[in-house]
Amino acid sequence: MSRKALADCESVFFDTGPIIDSLRGGSTDARHHLALQLLKHLSTTKTQNNRVRKFQMSAISISEISTLSNDFDLVKRLAQVLNVGNLEISSFDKTIALRLNQVFRGLLSRKQQNELAMEINLHPGNLVTAREWITRDMMIATTALVKNADIVFTTDAKTFKPIAEK
Repeated sequence: MSRKALADCESVFFDTGPIIDSLRGGSTDARHHLALQLLKHLSTTKTQNNRVRKFQMSAISISEISTLSNDFDLVKRLAQVLNVGNLEISSFDKTIALRLNQVFRGLLSRKQQNELAMEINLHPGNLVTAREWITRDMMIATTALVKNADIVFTTDAKTFKPIAEK
């Protein structure tokens, strides 16, 4: 992914966090309001070159969101958020899987993932859960890379950011 100013970003990829933040929260929740404002801004403005933005997210994020709640209203609101124009939901396929093995070669073993989990203090005492989070974030990050996203929005500075920087 190249570094671009937000105004130049045509292909916008969402990690799970901003979508969850837009669905949750009350009238005083700052993250909720920020996520909603961001989604609204991006969906109602064009790029600096007057191009319509394309939105993308991974099917892995859909799975993560749906496991957080059995609340039908949350699922209904998710459907409304995902109904913004120009949204592509990408499946994790063979091309992405092979690219993941290239990009994250140094983070594929249990030992390497356990070390990262301890380094970033992710789920202390439960390395199985930590490795699951790490693996899903690697899958999402690789999907964004393969889909040539100009920018990836995440609220997960603890896990997603260190993985994306690897």
